Amino acid sequence: MGIRIATKNELQWVNEQYQKIGFVPSNLENEKIAIVTHKDEFAGVKRIVYLNAEEAEIGGIYIG
Repeated sequence: MGIRIATKNELQWVNEQYQKIGFVPSNLENEKIAIVTHKDEFAGVKRIVYLNAEEAEIGGIYIG
């Protein structure tokens, strides 16, 4: 199992996962998105959304 930061090229996969469960789509402008891997395959996703210069929200956690 591993965790790594999502790239722009992986954003479509991330948003496909979020669409399955009705979450707001992600973007990389104000977010850090982590992809969980298992046996070299994508297994889940989570994100940190920066609300402003002093606040952030951790959420968008999905394992599928």
